[in-house]
Amino acid sequence: MITQADSTLLKLNEAGTQFTRIPGNGSIIAVGPEDVPWTIRTDNLVQRCDTSPCTILRQKANSIGVGPDGSVWIVSDRDLLMRLKEDGTSFETVRVPGHVSSKVAVGPNGFPWLVSNAQLVLASKFFERDESRDRVIAASTGGDTQGTGETSSVASVSSFTFSKNMRFETVNSDFFSLSTFVVLETGADGVVYGNQSSTIGAFNTKTNAFSEKSTGFSSNNYNVKKFSVASNADVWAYIMTYYQEEKLVRDRNGSIKEYTPNNLNIEGLTIGPDDTVYAIFRPGSTSNYFLYTKAPNSETFTKFSNDNSILDVGVGPGDDIWIVDQSNFVYQWTGKKFEKRPAGGQKATAVSVGLDGTVYISENDSNGTLRKWNAANQSFDAVNNISTQSFTVDEDGRPWVSTDSTPTVKRAR
Repeated sequence: MITQADSTLLKLNEAGTQFTRIPGNGSIIAVGPEDVPWTIRTDNLVQRCDTSPCTILRQKANSIGVGPDGSVWIVSDRDLLMRLKEDGTSFETVRVPGHVSSKVAVGPNGFPWLVSNAQLVLASKFFERDESRDRVIAASTGGDTQGTGETSSVASVSSFTFSKNMRFETVNSDFFSLSTFVVLETGADGVVYGNQSSTIGAFNTKTNAFSEKSTGFSSNNYNVKKFSVASNADVWAYIMTYYQEEKLVRDRNGSIKEYTPNNLNIEGLTIGPDDTVYAIFRPGSTSNYFLYTKAPNSETFTKFSNDNSILDVGVGPGDDIWIVDQSNFVYQWTGKKFEKRPAGGQKATAVSVGLDGTVYISENDSNGTLRKWNAANQSFDAVNNISTQSFTVDEDGRPWVSTDSTPTVKRAR
């Protein structure tokens, strides 16, 4: 089956000599095991063309694939990998941490294969496995399951520790004053930035030193608490004014615009690789801290979820969202909810996610121990020769740390 330039569908006859018109339309096509065509229309809506007219699903996509088992996979218009649910009418997100999906195809057993926006081919062994029915299958398993032989105690997971030895080098941070430590952040533009009070410095890889990034913060007497930089060099900041007012502002070439929604106090922010702004707001005088987002093509912040205990947030490619809550536990967004990482819990004070998907936290201890997420063993490995006041993860996945008030900035080699 093929789709023509005018979106009509054609099917090759059994003799393999010519194509004939069949019901349906679409600009992209995939075919199921029973010759059922699935298409993406010119307006990006997904449809199943087993009837005439085709059945439209309320989901937009840029790529579609159907497996020999009949499973339907898409890459949505937001570059998310999604799978058709059992209801046959809606899709669920399947996370691909560290990557932004571009194209999908489906192989044997319904395993998806991806091409990322970085032109990498991703095999399905990287994807989450659906274990929702494992307990049901286990409960129905028959046969003799009684073991024989000698037994011994088994060490608990908590008795195992993992650590990483990293070498760090000090970078030139003479640009900053000696009064306080440097707050570090990696922008969506891939540049590492540092901040002290109202001054922001950008690290120049050619000079191997920080130099001032011009903003309107100093002229407005703003004290920058947290900040992040978009791919177009806009600086978003959580600031304190001269009159002790907390605000969310955007600096564009020295021009300041306020964004704080009504009756919401800003508490923190970051910018995702796709330039979505993620902000932590606290309504009025309450103690609830909610995560809000603003799309790149929008001027409005909307609540991301009803979780109301957010302390810090970090975002990687493919909407890989990590938070630290007010109880200092680390969570990751699954596409439906935030889940503890690891399942037994890990405490932290801050989280940062690199543009390559690498995740680091600073542990909730007296040293601010740096830890890196290890997806293989589902734990955070301690970086055992560094502590931090502030840290960030650069576009290559290397941690940068501000270690004391002298100020000293180091990066992993």
